[in-house]
Amino acid sequence: MSRVPAEVIGITVAPPYQGYLLILREIRGIRWLPIFIGQPEAQSISVLLKKAKTIRPLTFDMIGSLVASANLAVESITVTDLREETFFAEVAIINERGERGKIDARPSDAVALALKSHAQIFIEERVLIEAGKNEEITLAEVDLQDELRKLNKDLQLAVDKEAYEDAARIRDQIRALQKETGGTRATV
Repeated sequence: MSRVPAEVIGITVAPPYQGYLLILREIRGIRWLPIFIGQPEAQSISVLLKKAKTIRPLTFDMIGSLVASANLAVESITVTDLREETFFAEVAIINERGERGKIDARPSDAVALALKSHAQIFIEERVLIEAGKNEEITLAEVDLQDELRKLNKDLQLAVDKEAYEDAARIRDQIRALQKETGGTRATV
């Protein structure tokens, strides 16, 4: 099988679990791949996507520095496999003599490293066939997920504070956003 060039669309909340999804989409097509990731990994990738500055280096900064100090470069990353509901990835590296190697990695770490080093992202075709989604998804829909997550947190805070008028207003905002998207698109 072949590798399909992909890009990071974004990070979104995965209701009802309240975990996070990393969304990769093939560059020339409409298929996309949702990958469950943890909160720290979601935060790291979000920092990279927003090009935000951090006070101290994050894990991907450290790994990038280690790779560079060893005179290596990240050539690409590939989501290579799906076994027992777990995704696997590889980081392709190249040294100054043009010798190549591969390092096993979690997809979230590999994607963060690819974003940090501006390396190409790929998904194995068979992984897209097995776990990919075929409907169109846009960055606006991922942004909508972020907005719904924020509103749900605000709703919970309002209920906790017994600010029921605020809670009702926030609930109405959530319903309006869900109605805009047909209710189902709001849960990637």
